[in-house]
Amino acid sequence: MDTVQQTLLFSVGIGYLKYLKTTQLDRLYITPDSALAFQMYAGDFTFDVHNRFTINESVTQSPSVSGTGDFSQLRNSLGTGVDWNLNKLIFSFGYDHEIVASTSGTFKYADLTSELFSLRGGLQLNESTQAGLEAGGGLTSYDQQVLNDSTHFIVGPFYQAQITEYISGKVSGGFVKYSFTRNGTAADLDDVSGFYADVSLSHRLNQYFTQTLSGGRQFQPGITANLLDLYSVRYLANWNVSENVTLFTPLFYEQGKQLGGVVEKFDRYGTGLSAGYKLTPKLMARVAYDFLVRISDVRSREYTQNRLAFDVTYTY
Repeated sequence: MDTVQQTLLFSVGIGYLKYLKTTQLDRLYITPDSALAFQMYAGDFTFDVHNRFTINESVTQSPSVSGTGDFSQLRNSLGTGVDWNLNKLIFSFGYDHEIVASTSGTFKYADLTSELFSLRGGLQLNESTQAGLEAGGGLTSYDQQVLNDSTHFIVGPFYQAQITEYISGKVSGGFVKYSFTRNGTAADLDDVSGFYADVSLSHRLNQYFTQTLSGGRQFQPGITANLLDLYSVRYLANWNVSENVTLFTPLFYEQGKQLGGVVEKFDRYGTGLSAGYKLTPKLMARVAYDFLVRISDVRSREYTQNRLAFDVTYTY
């Protein structure tokens, strides 16, 4: 090997969630997040081995969850990747072994293990523009036989470019198909196929303000059903008020459909405001307000959320 590079990232946050009405959901939370990566270079090849560990403590990050404020999932991804750089042509292969586990008993039935594969070939059109074809797939199996195990694959083109000095964009899309076994107690589900899409634009107005607009369609294994079909549009504004103060103002809309299990159609939209203050180079304090509305054709799964969060995060 010509060169070996090692990267270790670690952060841990401790905070408190305050609900403005349903105060019985108020709680303390801890969010560890770490990533370890080794990169090795040999001629035209770059090899990497990586492991990422994180805990998701937010119901707002799980569109299909409703009726509870206590939802958290541990996610660990161990994998490897290879990049082959042939000047104008770049080929990439990746593999990840992913484990998702609930930290509470309520959602233990949704604990799963996935074997994920990806393959990508890109043509470097110029210094800042790349286009090509990507493909991927995986096998997902649940620890308990409630939701059905599945296999899936995707294939389609991608394009990314620095459009102007201050605007960059990415677009990808194509065909996706999910196939399910019949080993779970949830309602059986036939093969599901369709298109996926992911489009994003980033704009840096100046050193104080950047904004991102993104949207698309994705399929993913569900938590209360076998499959979630989700359309989304998101906007995020980042305000660097000063060297130590940063504001984030998000806005999003989602339209989803669940298949096999808790069958429903829903809409979610929300906004909020987050303010972060850098106490030291490695210590960040944050206060955030979130407003979210979920509308469903299953009345019992609708909710409106007003939430305050206070946390402190240390990053190594």
